[in-house]
Amino acid sequence: GEEVCCVGGCSKYAQYQHAETGLMVCSIQCKLEALRQQGLELGGDLPDGWEQRKDERGRLYFIDHIRGVTQLHHPNRGSALSN
Repeated sequence: GEEVCCVGGCSKYAQYQHAETGLMVCSIQCKLEALRQQGLELGGDLPDGWEQRKDERGRLYFIDHIRGVTQLHHPNRGSALSN
């Protein structure tokens, strides 16, 4: 059967699977909400629309889904995090 978005109250078709958690979601907004609900967002102090990830070398970087940009610096701290 077709997968449905895992966010409570959303019954849309889940077209994306979050790589780290396997959560099925319909949109970036629902992904961020699902991570918040699961308590799995690594950078819990990130502003709305931001996500923290690791690149293929294991280095942390940050994604601003609202503006569509990535950066190495935490948006609240202004400096790169050491791993």
